[in-house]
Amino acid sequence: MIKLKQTNSQKLVTFLYGTCADECIEFDLVQHSDFFDAIYEFTQNGLSRWYKPSGASYFTKLKCGQMYLAILNAGESSLEIEQATLSYFETENSNLRITSQEECVITTPIPTTNKKILMLHGGGESSTSFQNQQGVIDLRNALSDYEFIFADAPTNNLWIQDPPGGKDNPTQDFDWADESILYLDNFISQHGPFDCILGYSQGAAFIPVYLSNTKNNFDKVVMCNGYLPYTHQGLMETINSNTPFNTASLVFSGENDFGFKEMADDLASKFSNCQNIKSTVAGHHLPYNNDNTFNQIVDFIA
Repeated sequence: MIKLKQTNSQKLVTFLYGTCADECIEFDLVQHSDFFDAIYEFTQNGLSRWYKPSGASYFTKLKCGQMYLAILNAGESSLEIEQATLSYFETENSNLRITSQEECVITTPIPTTNKKILMLHGGGESSTSFQNQQGVIDLRNALSDYEFIFADAPTNNLWIQDPPGGKDNPTQDFDWADESILYLDNFISQHGPFDCILGYSQGAAFIPVYLSNTKNNFDKVVMCNGYLPYTHQGLMETINSNTPFNTASLVFSGENDFGFKEMADDLASKFSNCQNIKSTVAGHHLPYNNDNTFNQIVDFIA
């Protein structure tokens, strides 16, 4: 048995669950989702999978005979895991090995990628529905060396709340999106840093709002099927006072995205170094892998 203890900052722990040959009870991670930031599972063929409470996961239970690397959230809690044994790292001829305190030894690399993409869903949807979009699935398959982390808007599945008087009565409040800005600052503090931020629809519209109000930086910005938040004049004044943004950026729009494609050029104009890509076949969605523009987005991010 091991007892994991949180500290005032995130920390990494490696352990073997059970032993290589013995049987053991599956340990349900979902019941302890607040305790972990992520857990990586290593297999003997060198592959790794992950459990992430904040996003897509490939498993939700610890399995006997598997080696795990756990990232514990900051805090003051502790967690006991029966049938687990602490492990340690050692290097041999520059090859990383994970060695348990038992006789069982699993030789496999730990994940080397630190490249992360922050994904912002559209208005009215969630991180779950966003990651199930076909264009997002295709993009993740094409950029398998990147980690895609999906955030959820803090209120009503909207990054920017609608004007109380309707879209014909724009808000004037400079602080209208402060809740989402603060939420994303905290999210990045916990899960970042991120190399790229990608927003879809209202998630794309929120990106210039966020960039105008944060000290966080990204190497690349991707905005798909987006627009500028003209129904919020206070937010637009802040955007205009901070533009053009110099971050390498890409704006994507689809010819069949009626009501949105016309707003792509205005969004692109707020970035001084922007690729404005237009698909001849896409609607209100990210391009699929059979779209001629798909590889342009992949190449831009990669």
